[in-house]
Amino acid sequence: MLLNRIAAVVLCLHLLACGGKQDFSRQETRYNEPVERRPDAKQAAKTLTSLGQAYLSKGQLDLAMDKLQRSLKLDPKYPDTHTVIAIVYEQIGKMAEAETHYRQAYKLSPNAGLSANNLGRFLCSQQRYADAEKLFVKAIEDPFYKTPETARVNRAVCARKSGNIAVATEQFREVLAEKPEDPIALWSMAELSLTAGDYMRARAFYERWLGGNEQNPESLDLGMRIESKLGNDTQVTQYRKLLIERFPDSAQATGQRLEPSP
Repeated sequence: MLLNRIAAVVLCLHLLACGGKQDFSRQETRYNEPVERRPDAKQAAKTLTSLGQAYLSKGQLDLAMDKLQRSLKLDPKYPDTHTVIAIVYEQIGKMAEAETHYRQAYKLSPNAGLSANNLGRFLCSQQRYADAEKLFVKAIEDPFYKTPETARVNRAVCARKSGNIAVATEQFREVLAEKPEDPIALWSMAELSLTAGDYMRARAFYERWLGGNEQNPESLDLGMRIESKLGNDTQVTQYRKLLIERFPDSAQATGQRLEPSP
């Protein structure tokens, strides 16, 4: 299904940038035959949804919206279309419309872990944590859901946002048991361990994260905070130097230049 290919689009926490609200009222000038004259309206709807997803991935939201609205006219019961158009609405800040379509996708496929995860992720972004938690659990329990670790990560991230550190830690550990190098889980466990005062464990998770990811201003800042708690001034200095040299314009580097060296 197309929905399996768009799972990455709706994971947590990294949506495409949108250049502000746009006018989506424009229609293509090409004449479209009435639905009843078409040999396969449902297949046409799937094709339009695929096109809409392609435009979405390129950030061409006006074209994506046009294709998706046309798809819904052909087949209003195709859940994939509702999911993709919900993402578009979410990106342009129309949250009421986004929720309507996420819920419609879930209604049309109530037993699908993917649609439950998508709706749960959206509700979590709106700080509706209890409702999101129920949907994540349902997604994880779906035996036919191909990527339950995605729902686990979202559940953990949401639990952490809501202050439920116990559930967050449990779910991140479950993710790492299945995918030992999952970057979100490793990073989150490093931060959680640091907050909990378990600095050696924080370093261990951080170094595992470094094994599969490039340094960036945020990671160098986290490394400095961990090593500072461990009293390793030499490593703090090395991270600080690397931060200022490689990312001189970052907020983290600016902050470090204003602070005395250890």
